[in-house]
Amino acid sequence: MVSLSLRNSKLYVTCFLLFSSCANQGPITEFNQEKERGAVEEIQDDFVSDDFILFEDHTYKESIKTVQMYNSGVEQLSTPIFEVGSNSPLILSFDDLSAEYANYYYTLIHCNSNWEPSGLIEPEFMEGFFPDLINTWQHSFNTIIDYIRYELVIPNPNLRITKSGNFILLVYEDNKDQPVLTRRFMVNENQVGVEPFVRKSSVVQFRNYKQEIDFNVFLKNLEIPNPFRDVSIVVKQNGRWDNAIFDLKPQFIRNNTLEYNHERNNEFWGGNEFRKIDMKSMRYGTEEINNFKQTDDGIQVYLNPQKSRGYRQYLFEYDINGKFLIRNDDGFDNKLEPEYMNVHFILEKSEPIENGDVYILGELSEWKAKPAFKMKYDEESLSYRASILLKQGYYNYHFAVLEDGKSEMDLSQLEGTHSETVNEYGIFVYLRDRSLDYDRLIGIRQFSTQNF
Repeated sequence: MVSLSLRNSKLYVTCFLLFSSCANQGPITEFNQEKERGAVEEIQDDFVSDDFILFEDHTYKESIKTVQMYNSGVEQLSTPIFEVGSNSPLILSFDDLSAEYANYYYTLIHCNSNWEPSGLIEPEFMEGFFPDLINTWQHSFNTIIDYIRYELVIPNPNLRITKSGNFILLVYEDNKDQPVLTRRFMVNENQVGVEPFVRKSSVVQFRNYKQEIDFNVFLKNLEIPNPFRDVSIVVKQNGRWDNAIFDLKPQFIRNNTLEYNHERNNEFWGGNEFRKIDMKSMRYGTEEINNFKQTDDGIQVYLNPQKSRGYRQYLFEYDINGKFLIRNDDGFDNKLEPEYMNVHFILEKSEPIENGDVYILGELSEWKAKPAFKMKYDEESLSYRASILLKQGYYNYHFAVLEDGKSEMDLSQLEGTHSETVNEYGIFVYLRDRSLDYDRLIGIRQFSTQNF
């Protein structure tokens, strides 16, 4: 049974064993000229206790690394979306660097369009055995740092999902009061069509810095008596949820078509193309890596020093929009042979940023200002530095600034922001089911601005 309560103006859910969550929304980047959409206070790792979970992508156990959830048809770079009637299930994988087998169980929690618990209990949105044990695991081999890789397929013979919408996958240990990780995924009915239009900002002072996402939703044969009340739109950029736009309403309805052209309400900072790390092989060098070195602490990867791009002109570069891909080109198995390496980042800066901290940001950090990804300023070398343990592969990232007393991270200081930047967007169409009081996901359109 699920019960709701409010605590410190954040929503919590008690589910079975009193797990709890706080939904974290809002933009991650902001110019000083404009106060952006509101963001919920950033939840730091030290807030999380065994009794509480966050309704977002989060890892709670220190030994758990390289958590990925993706569609098996597209694999690692895809958004975790399961299409009703599809033969391509979702894959969750993660490594445990303790290298000792553990009993990891999983269950699902149904959410509304704002990633808050919907109130549906398990038998109302899934059939099968729940909770269930993750029973697919393998030891790494030919690696300096040992790990066990766990894998889960959803849906599976023990679990069938019967409702569409947003879901939280919760993985926990033996006693059911030890959360290990949470991951967001979606189940789509694919009942409507979406046609996007990408433009520069309609606001003159932001035309060079922002991207406006307009679109139409075609309801086809779906009859919705009150779309202004019952249809809700969410738009996200590059797979991120921290700066997503929630609860967009249509401006006009024409011939069973919902039109969205809000100008200011559907804009994103363009940002910049992502920086990259290519460490798929240790046999050949890449432009961003200075050298590899093996020490008593494992393999060290020393990156070439980076510089701020805050005031540089836009330069197109191919990237994977902040995601990462696990690969070992020197081996035969891309799941169990990739090494874990200490990657050393350097950002040259003549003086430290006042009243703020610098973080490495991307899917590798779960798009958060996590303590492990915070950079420290070195007075001797006049640079920010950080060493992060990463699994061998190809990574994208940004340098972000979190100012003191703020919860919104600023990318413009160190990365710049341009309306020409190639970004990926997702438009998600939700319909409120008044009979069961939950949000159905009835359509999705994902696209790149490079096609406009």
